[in-house]
Amino acid sequence: MTPAVCTQFCSDSGQGFAGLEDGQDCWCDGVIQLTANQTDVSACNAPCTGDGTLLCGGHSRIEIFTDGAPSPAILTDTEDDIDESFWQYVGCYA
Repeated sequence: MTPAVCTQFCSDSGQGFAGLEDGQDCWCDGVIQLTANQTDVSACNAPCTGDGTLLCGGHSRIEIFTDGAPSPAILTDTEDDIDESFWQYVGCYA
């Protein structure tokens, strides 16, 4: 697993958020879950199984990327300015 593989999988699934956990797990969703709390990026320290030079989350920690699409649960005023073809790192979450 790598960030590129996970974000492509989530994009193909029509989801705006991609998350990597434990170096190998890829999760897709339309929102960041309300129970998630952003934590220090150093907690996302697991090497990716597909490329050990990259990091893919950590133990019970998920690195999240977004394609910029607005979350249906949390709408923003900048909705029309978002480039949906660009995946952006959002942070490490617990």
